[in-house]
Amino acid sequence: MIYPIQDLLDDRGSALLLTILAVGMLSVLALGLASITMADNTATVQSLGEAKARYAAEAGVNRALYEIRNYLETGISPASSYQDSLEPDLNYNVSLDRIPNTDLFQINAKGTYKNFSGEIKAKADTLPKAADYAIFTDQDLNLGTVAEFTIRGDIHSNGKIHTGGLTDILLDNFKLEGEAYTVDDQNSCVPKHVIQKGENIPFPELDWDKIKQKATLKNPSSIPDILFLDDLLKSILNVWIFPRLHGESAYFEGNVLLIGPFTGKGVLAVKGTAIALLSGASYTPTPNEGIMLAAKDDLIFLLSIADLGNVLKTVLGLVGDLLDFLLGWLTELPELGLPWQPNYYLNGLVYSGGNIVGLANIPTVKGAVVTRNFSGLELSSLIVHDPELASKLPARKIFFKDNPVRIVSWEEN
Repeated sequence: MIYPIQDLLDDRGSALLLTILAVGMLSVLALGLASITMADNTATVQSLGEAKARYAAEAGVNRALYEIRNYLETGISPASSYQDSLEPDLNYNVSLDRIPNTDLFQINAKGTYKNFSGEIKAKADTLPKAADYAIFTDQDLNLGTVAEFTIRGDIHSNGKIHTGGLTDILLDNFKLEGEAYTVDDQNSCVPKHVIQKGENIPFPELDWDKIKQKATLKNPSSIPDILFLDDLLKSILNVWIFPRLHGESAYFEGNVLLIGPFTGKGVLAVKGTAIALLSGASYTPTPNEGIMLAAKDDLIFLLSIADLGNVLKTVLGLVGDLLDFLLGWLTELPELGLPWQPNYYLNGLVYSGGNIVGLANIPTVKGAVVTRNFSGLELSSLIVHDPELASKLPARKIFFKDNPVRIVSWEEN
């Protein structure tokens, strides 16, 4: 069959037109894909460059933390800046400054990779993670029932938290203005508060040998030498009346009786049991004062013995618990209108490697309580967590093992 020439030309023209359209469409798609691929490659290069610069800045922060730990170990002040090259075109430059009138450090680290840069600003202090809580216990945290007890901050226990004296009933005199974290949440009880499952936080251990070595006061005593009386008392325990610190670090080898109130700023460490007898007077510290009161074994507070109101509250609390235990129900106690005035203050860190016990009550603590166990009994107290605790203590005189350094703020640019 013979087709006219015109028909053949029409078919070839249509095919050519379709081919041109197809090639055009494929070209547009190819250009689009190429553009996307180039953009992805550019983004990948930029992302990789920024990540490397950021990691270089983080390496600078870690270098600063190393220098702070070395300072805590040796007492030699760190330099104000450090720089290093991690690999070709990958560098960091970090400045380290101690914030005036505090034991906090400002860290400014800049990392660079080729034409990319990253910057980190951080603040570090020299206390363990346990100091993040108003009360931290490595084992159990037990709180009383009748006496006034207010906690402003979070509490944490690596064991269980128990309130309510001999039974699980708790009066309205207990107030927790924070969160309760415990590892053993199944056996814990804080009425009117949710118990949150917490992580197991290592208990911070003090380096007692270093504390002894660096102490500026060793076994200070205010008991006069009266014949054999001084030696006789010291064979049992040391006695220090109205301990006053002016930035010193006082160290006791063995048990000690401390007759307060505690005044000044410094560290008071007892390699044994410390009994703190605060009675008959009140004391309110200035904001810049701070004392670390630490005992290797137990820390026992015999507080406000001369305060009739606290004594009666304690007695009534114990009687109420006893009746509750014997009869199975809590006897309603009348409101006596007894004033509670927490006038005994400790600014700083209260530490015990054993048990903290309050007989009557413990003083108002503005800082943190870190202890192996906490036995509340019927104690009256106010514990307020101070997030800037390190600024109120001569931190270099607090020698924790492994020299913990915490990041308390972190900003990236």
